[in-house]
Amino acid sequence: MAVAGLVCSCQPEEEKNYSLSVNTESLTFASVAAQPQTVVVDAENVDWTFDIPADAQSWLSAEKGAGELIVTVTDNIVETVRSSSIKISATSHGEVAKPCNILVSQEAGESAAPEYVLAVDRTELHFGEKDNAPQEITVTAEGEGLTWEAVVDFGASEWLSADVEADKIMVSVSDSDVYSVRTGRITVRTNIADVPKVEITVSQDECTTKPYIKVDPLSLEFGAIDKSEKIITVDCFGMTWKSRVDGFDNNWCSVWADRDAGTITVSVDRNITSSQRSGTITVQPDDDGFEDIVITVTQAGNDSDATSSLVDDVELSDESFEFTSVSVSTDYSDKMPYIVWNVTLRSEAVNYDSGQLAGEGDYMSLRLVTEPVEDFSVIPAGEYPVDDYHVIDPQTQVQEYHAPCVVPGKYTRPGFYGASSYKRFENGEESAGTAILGGSLNISHEGEGRDAVYTVVLSFTDDAENTISGTFTGKFTEYTIINND
Repeated sequence: MAVAGLVCSCQPEEEKNYSLSVNTESLTFASVAAQPQTVVVDAENVDWTFDIPADAQSWLSAEKGAGELIVTVTDNIVETVRSSSIKISATSHGEVAKPCNILVSQEAGESAAPEYVLAVDRTELHFGEKDNAPQEITVTAEGEGLTWEAVVDFGASEWLSADVEADKIMVSVSDSDVYSVRTGRITVRTNIADVPKVEITVSQDECTTKPYIKVDPLSLEFGAIDKSEKIITVDCFGMTWKSRVDGFDNNWCSVWADRDAGTITVSVDRNITSSQRSGTITVQPDDDGFEDIVITVTQAGNDSDATSSLVDDVELSDESFEFTSVSVSTDYSDKMPYIVWNVTLRSEAVNYDSGQLAGEGDYMSLRLVTEPVEDFSVIPAGEYPVDDYHVIDPQTQVQEYHAPCVVPGKYTRPGFYGASSYKRFENGEESAGTAILGGSLNISHEGEGRDAVYTVVLSFTDDAENTISGTFTGKFTEYTIINND
């Protein structure tokens, strides 16, 4: 028996199995209102636990039960799929019972459509016939990124306006000139296509003022040399009008009608003949109940001794100054206490041909007088008025000037205009010219000597009230210093 007992006590203990398994290795949840899902955990002879990554714990959670793991997710409001994993591992015999991983994924969420609000406090406005103050509409607009505008229907835009000021629309109407009630519409719309627009109806009482037209003056009189414009006012209501001109042969009278402003502007060219001339301007209402209104325009015959052959103002351009020259003499003494500078400005196409000027473009000759200078290489800067003062000193018999100045020209015969003058050439011949008798020029320069860059501003007048103006900027093409020593 002792032997038998010894043999029994030496038998090996029965071997145990240590394992860990799950019934699924993946779970998929709906994006919202997802129900919890259960994972069956088969743990043989081991205890177990689970682990969820920290970056998923905001939306993924689990609860351990008897042989099971209950998994829960929150709603997914993001428009992307989200996923993570849960690790189930043994707390004992881990070297035998290998861990299990469960992949958890959740469908992408659908972004909630943003909420927008567009409303106005009034959808109907009414105005009287005239003298109306603006009316105010308050707009309520809510929603991220929402903007709005107020648009007047095209058919009403001539009399109805809507100005946006912060959350207000200021609605204005012009005085009614139609003999029935008129209506218009303002549409408030946003930059979001799905937001319904809002329409505001605007009405205005009919006009009770009777149609009329008044024209003033009914006659205009111009002098032979008259550079001023004259204005005719046309005050009308309940109609439109147009104008017609008659009798202005050779287009000596210019007429500009502005129906919106209710004006007719009239100007005339210089009358170089001795005869008075006249024409008419007719205002024609479009209402058959009103007759045409005739305005008489007359211009006196030439009673002036003006010698200018210009008929209009002259504005010189860069092309007028393509060739520029200066000539100055150093020959002066106590008997000649001034310096004369002869300046020429001309278009490149104007040249001397057999001793006579000809070509195409502009030609200006200027005689300037200054006090004596030491440096003859630059024209002294300053203002040079046109000054006709020149007397002979009885003792020295030397002509004196107010320096600095521009010596004025003097007409002697056709084509000859004296010291300072302007000429225009067309088709190879002089077409107009004048002596320079008034105004001034201003000279400034940068740099010294013949490399100086000048700015010469011309502002002259002639004896026919014409202006000759322009600006030359640059170096002189030719600069001649005559030394008679």
